[in-house]
Amino acid sequence: MAKCCERYLNEDEWVVEKAKRNPWPLVGCWIVGVLFFWVLFIPLIYAIVRTVVFKKAELVLTNMRLICKRGVFNTESKDVTLPKVQGVYVNEGFWGKVFNVGTIHIDTAYGPIEAEIQDAEDFKTAINGQVEQYKLDHLAKQAQWTAQEMKRGAGNPYAIAPTPTPVPAENKVKEAAKPQPVKTQPVVAASPSIVDPNGGYGYDIYTERKIK
Repeated sequence: MAKCCERYLNEDEWVVEKAKRNPWPLVGCWIVGVLFFWVLFIPLIYAIVRTVVFKKAELVLTNMRLICKRGVFNTESKDVTLPKVQGVYVNEGFWGKVFNVGTIHIDTAYGPIEAEIQDAEDFKTAINGQVEQYKLDHLAKQAQWTAQEMKRGAGNPYAIAPTPTPVPAENKVKEAAKPQPVKTQPVVAASPSIVDPNGGYGYDIYTERKIK
């Protein structure tokens, strides 16, 4: 298959597998084209056109997406990220099993993709495996990012403190039922008594006598 897709890969993207197109229909076109080329060269021209279209078509699986391109003058291109792949199944007839050729159907969120390729079952297995691997890598990146954010927040004195966990109502009732300690008032020492110069007796200012 052509290598056009490799020029448009992202920085962290690589090709996992390329689908091999079914070459048997071209054999029949060339046989008819060579045998009947004298009929206005139409069969031969048709065989040449089919060969060019065959060479330009490609179905590539990368670690991030599926790339499907076809067409010579009117090019149709479809890129599908792996999370958007919804299902893959293969149809193989009797001769398809004999020559190891099948039609692969890929259901995506952007529409179906169909192609007649060799080793269709192997390509189907590769797609399903890569979809699962993409999910695992995505979860690992999320966990790594969360750990970094938690570490960054622990070392930042201005980080917002986590919200305290609310205490259940049952625990509040249990706390209220516990006996509370009795609060005692501190004993204040009495001030020293004032000594009565009359010895506890009153004093009459007129008679200057002590009154009991």
